[in-house]
Amino acid sequence: MDPPPQDKVLNSMHQLWVLGALSIDTGSVTDIGFKMVELPLDAPLAKMLLVGEELECLDEVVTIVSMLSVPSVFFRLNDQAEKSESDADRRKHLVPGFDHLT
Repeated sequence: MDPPPQDKVLNSMHQLWVLGALSIDTGSVTDIGFKMVELPLDAPLAKMLLVGEELECLDEVVTIVSMLSVPSVFFRLNDQAEKSESDADRRKHLVPGFDHLT
């Protein structure tokens, strides 16, 4: 097995540092980093859950993380006429410039 490319490792470490999972001084795993490791999610999504708990908006964050963790929930039917109907239904819920929850 070949080791991963050095630039990928450094990029990953930088992302973990930005998320607060690694200490800037020593590069060791922080307390929040240990909590993030316990969640079976990508690091940014794990951090979202932990911060959502701190900010007492966990229900909303769980909804957002759930939607970001799966393939798109919107589907298209094979019938062309039904496609435009489903597109119209989807457009009813789109609000440009709003957040994930909206």
